[in-house]
Amino acid sequence: MSEPAPRVALLAREGEARERLRQALGDAGGELVATADPLAATIGDVTAAAPQAVLVALEPEIEDALDAWSALLLSPDVTVIYDEAELAAQRAGWDAARWARHLRAKLHNHDDVLPPGTEPEDALELTPGPLPEPVAEPAEEGLEAWFARMSQGNDAGTPGPEAGERQGTAPVPTGDGFSLAEEGPLEASAPPARTFNLDGLSLAEDDGPIIATDGDPAAPPDLETLEERIAGLSLADVDSYGNGPERGAVLVEAGLGGPDAIRQLLASLSEGFPRPVLVRMRLDGGRYDRLVRQMDRATVLPVALAEDGGLIEAGKVYFLSPGVTPVRDKGELRFTATAAPGGLLPEGLPVDDSAILLLSGSDTAVVEEAMALALQGTLVMGQAAEDSFDPAAGNLLGELGGSTAAPAAIAARLMERWPIPGRPAGADLEEQDL
Repeated sequence: MSEPAPRVALLAREGEARERLRQALGDAGGELVATADPLAATIGDVTAAAPQAVLVALEPEIEDALDAWSALLLSPDVTVIYDEAELAAQRAGWDAARWARHLRAKLHNHDDVLPPGTEPEDALELTPGPLPEPVAEPAEEGLEAWFARMSQGNDAGTPGPEAGERQGTAPVPTGDGFSLAEEGPLEASAPPARTFNLDGLSLAEDDGPIIATDGDPAAPPDLETLEERIAGLSLADVDSYGNGPERGAVLVEAGLGGPDAIRQLLASLSEGFPRPVLVRMRLDGGRYDRLVRQMDRATVLPVALAEDGGLIEAGKVYFLSPGVTPVRDKGELRFTATAAPGGLLPEGLPVDDSAILLLSGSDTAVVEEAMALALQGTLVMGQAAEDSFDPAAGNLLGELGGSTAAPAAIAARLMERWPIPGRPAGADLEEQDL
């Protein structure tokens, strides 16, 4: 039975991108029920068609207009898929076919992203047939027969060593083999008694001089001085950055197909998440400010662009442009601009309190380094292939024994690792199951 075609609305400005996305929806088996320009249409024009999914072609001209569509785009009953209009207009051939397969998987909620004809040719088909004849097993020899056989010894004419062990006797070597010692329980030797040598110790002399302390012990303390000292004291928040043990961050790597995965990840993180989220994603145009505005609408967490010298705060999302990296400065995490290439996990982040996430389009060259960090306590996860547009890094991570999952499941794992203060651990997992 063929699966029903999901009802899809397309939000895109008129142009090449909209036509290619319209064709991709047809190839993906979707039923296009509405096509609207976000700048000209109203939300009522689209909701009247009762779409089950919405495909949005993102471009700078419609970013502000999308705020008026929040009721539709944030609805839990609607599947929302974002695509870059610039990429959609250039997608053709193999890339277009691959995008259509992933679009089909998202619309139909399954993980089949393989092209047709890739099924294994030697797939086995089970056919009914007669059951095999039962194999007769030898009857048990009985306890008396067993004792008789054991008393006759083994092939060499002497009982096997295991016979003595089963009867509670100790085997004694004879040179040619082993023989059983006289029957009787084995006696454990008592451990030597512990002794203490008190030679050289002596009590203090009773007639030794008593050293007097300065001042009158009965005199009351100087309250004025004590109040001044107390007034100068302050309690440190041991859970804040810069106090207590060094705290890390969540580092997100992404590339082609990364924006949609990052949206899903950030949308699944709850307010008050106790670690900063640092996102490194390659952008051809370098429009990180535009990406920040897009992601700010997808999450309850504050989103900002990392700036040189800026303080890194827990519970915030930072997008890192090339050359900006976190460093630890007197117990605090800050951003700094540097031209020197660093490792996958910056030196300022502790390995046992940080996470590395390899989402769609991540560089496969960093996978082995990520696995090495996982052995030191870093939480390392990749995006599962069925939910990733470019799953090369996630696939390699899985082959090396790493863990992969959908972005929402990765977010749940993060909140399980670092529970929100005042919230029971696992509460976010229970919410996702509802």
